[in-house]
Amino acid sequence: MSLFFVGTITLVVALFFIGTVTVPLWGHFISTYPIGLGPWIFLVGLLGGALALLAPWSMQRLTLAARRAFPWRRWAALDRFARYSGGTFDLDTRIGWPSWSLLVRIEELLSLPIGGGAWIGQAELPAENVATGLGERTFLSVRLETAVPHFVLRAPKRRRSLRWVNELPFEEAQRISLEGDFDRHFQVYAPKGYDADIRYVFTPDFMAFCIDHLGGWDIELIDLELRCLAPSRLHLEQPAVLRSVIDLARALSTYSIRRTDRYVDARSIWSGTVAPAGQRLRMRLPSLLWIGAGVLLGGFTFIFMLILMIRPIG
Repeated sequence: MSLFFVGTITLVVALFFIGTVTVPLWGHFISTYPIGLGPWIFLVGLLGGALALLAPWSMQRLTLAARRAFPWRRWAALDRFARYSGGTFDLDTRIGWPSWSLLVRIEELLSLPIGGGAWIGQAELPAENVATGLGERTFLSVRLETAVPHFVLRAPKRRRSLRWVNELPFEEAQRISLEGDFDRHFQVYAPKGYDADIRYVFTPDFMAFCIDHLGGWDIELIDLELRCLAPSRLHLEQPAVLRSVIDLARALSTYSIRRTDRYVDARSIWSGTVAPAGQRLRMRLPSLLWIGAGVLLGGFTFIFMLILMIRPIG
């Protein structure tokens, strides 16, 4: 039973009793219950209302706190699985990610011998969710055999509250449209002049795979990696969930390597590398930062002019 349900029921019951156990008498309200019971019922109603209003925040906080307070069984299970699979398990790792907060913290990272290498973990993205201040999402990455340009596919339907805090926006001139209804599922970005290159990688069968198996995920090709972020945190400690993510990693590794192993950037003078123009997408500052800078500048200007106006002459 969720906190929202409990809080709502408590509030309704408390308000019902407050309304029915008090009767108007000569302009005053007299409680028919024993003295002192009425205030307690009122306090219970307020508590129920607070629980109902704070349920989305409190449930995620309590769940996260419990998960972090008693993690040993989950860690032991993931470590046993990693060793059994010939991989490794790390509790805390930080990776560079230019299109996010430069350094992204990855918790409970599994490194598995899938294709050229695969990594599965939980990415912590602070301040992504306006209600909780947290943004934990499952992280999946596979290694490529050839360096590729910086391509990004972002899921447009997922809520993006305060996402500008940690995910930097790209210049809109780099957004392109691929075939079919792919744009309904992903917002596609490629460096300027790399339209043909991204179409070489994302063939119709690869796009269909992304729609069917990675709908709602954010996908990014950068250097020698293909990185994905799920819409939320998946419970990898559950065998069925972990098995499905590993199957996804295997299929994704097969598709991505098949589409990139023969890729050649004709603009680069070195074989197997990407020209500087294609290595990173161009970023733009979030509009809210520009608005904030304008407000600060306007405020300082107003204060300065006010000081000049009230300054005594002579």
